[in-house]
Amino acid sequence: MADSIDKFANLKSRFIVDENLYNAERLTGDVEKLLQYCKLTTKGRVIITAKGLTDKTRIAIIVFARYLAHKLDKSISDLVSTEEMAALGGIQKSSVRGRTTDLVDGGLIVRVEQGQFRAVATSIDDFFEMLSSPKVI
Repeated sequence: MADSIDKFANLKSRFIVDENLYNAERLTGDVEKLLQYCKLTTKGRVIITAKGLTDKTRIAIIVFARYLAHKLDKSISDLVSTEEMAALGGIQKSSVRGRTTDLVDGGLIVRVEQGQFRAVATSIDDFFEMLSSPKVI
């Protein structure tokens, strides 16, 4: 009987967690993964450090990097404009428009207003799965 109670208590403690602690642990892991691809300046400028990435991947990295940076520092906007994506990613604006459409259609990012995009928080696992795909590079 005591063994059952201990198993139940253990299960409960693993399943029902402190939301702030869970979010902090999740954020730490996500930022660690993204550090393989980019860094940000204190002003929120994304610097892509990985080489040989597709335009779509560079855009996704920029948008998700800003999303995660905003979680760490509210002074960094989580919104990214098409102009910023073009400049930060070294991508033609016409390509940015096409690739953002692909990412919106794929559910990874959302168009907030004309030319402004934000990461879809619930799609962060899909984003990291996309990064680990052999097609990315």
